[in-house]
Amino acid sequence: MVFTALVKKEVMVVLKSPAFIAGLVFLVVYFGVLGRVIGVATEQVTKEAVESYVGVVSEDMNIVTQWLLQAANSTLKGRLVTVPTVEEGLSKFPAVLLIPAGFGESLLRNKTLYVYGYTVIDRVSLLQTSRYQIVFSVVKVLEELGKVLVAMEEGVNLSEISRTFIPRVEARAGGKVVDVNVLSSLLISTMMLAYMVGILGMLALMYSAQSVATEKEEKAFEMLLTLPISRKAIAVAKVVGAVVLSVIMVVAYFAGFSFIFASVSTPTSVEGSQVVTGSLWDLMQFLGSEGIILLSISLGLMLMFSGSLGLLIGSMSSDTRVAGAVAGPIGAALYVSLLAAQFIGVPLSSFSSLLGLSVYGLPLAIFASSVLGDRAIALQATGIATAVTLITVLAVVRVFESEKILIGISVRRRRQAR
Repeated sequence: MVFTALVKKEVMVVLKSPAFIAGLVFLVVYFGVLGRVIGVATEQVTKEAVESYVGVVSEDMNIVTQWLLQAANSTLKGRLVTVPTVEEGLSKFPAVLLIPAGFGESLLRNKTLYVYGYTVIDRVSLLQTSRYQIVFSVVKVLEELGKVLVAMEEGVNLSEISRTFIPRVEARAGGKVVDVNVLSSLLISTMMLAYMVGILGMLALMYSAQSVATEKEEKAFEMLLTLPISRKAIAVAKVVGAVVLSVIMVVAYFAGFSFIFASVSTPTSVEGSQVVTGSLWDLMQFLGSEGIILLSISLGLMLMFSGSLGLLIGSMSSDTRVAGAVAGPIGAALYVSLLAAQFIGVPLSSFSSLLGLSVYGLPLAIFASSVLGDRAIALQATGIATAVTLITVLAVVRVFESEKILIGISVRRRRQAR
């Protein structure tokens, strides 16, 4: 009975906390809305992959090619639309297929044929890879029908026909042309790097929040204030301490994630196409020296922001329970928002700079800037993230200089007078 009463007491102390209740409500509402947004984005992408029309530019007037395209269009229920140029096709459809001159004759003589595909990528999102998967699916249909046609022409069994259609697909992002295999590799690397940053930020936030709250709860903070050092210096020291501990975690997590970066691969479903792999080294080469510097700055800002935000939460909390109840949902919200970016997508436009508001999204803004070839986006996002971090640090210093650092903020119910 004593043990049961003790467990009940520990649970009820937390359940009665307004901060804990507010955190629960926040998580339910936030993740509910976020889940719906991700669901809508996923549905749209799936619908686009299944129902999208594909533009076709045919440079070959051979009767064999014409028959093959007609048969493929019939199989795909009229989703192939003839367009005069690739540019005009991309202005109307998510993907365009180019049949080169001499394709029909090569089909009858050669075993390997190349088909060219083009697509437009307007968001940094793994789900947008479905746009060039549309090209792969159309090419697969052409390959199967091509084998049937050759078998009929040569009067042999279909199993005796060997023809391989190899799609060479290019993605156009912000006016630049990027190979889809390279783009996929970079997307995988960027998303995994963002996940690592998010985990580190969430841990740094939780650690710093709990450290201050624990000192206050154990009455050790009052002793700290008696030392011959200003409160501002104490706040800065704690922020730096949280950053140092987070850097240690960076090294540990980076060592673990390096194995994932080295082993992740996503083979395409089309024979002969390049295997897509996620490589941190490839990402560094793509970003260049300036991008690597900005990425390093983004990591430092994230650590400073997370440590400062955690200290702010711990300083305003009356005890460790409240600190955990507040820091947990905030850290989870920041981290899950980063995960959701792969579904919702980061727009390839100047609006990407707004990712700096969350600090955590800065690496994605830097990548979007590199894809577009517009470094102004990365610089603006870095400037915004720096401003947000400085504001958070100043807020911590302000709280440390006030008496709230000793008692925190507590929400109590008013007792009705009898």
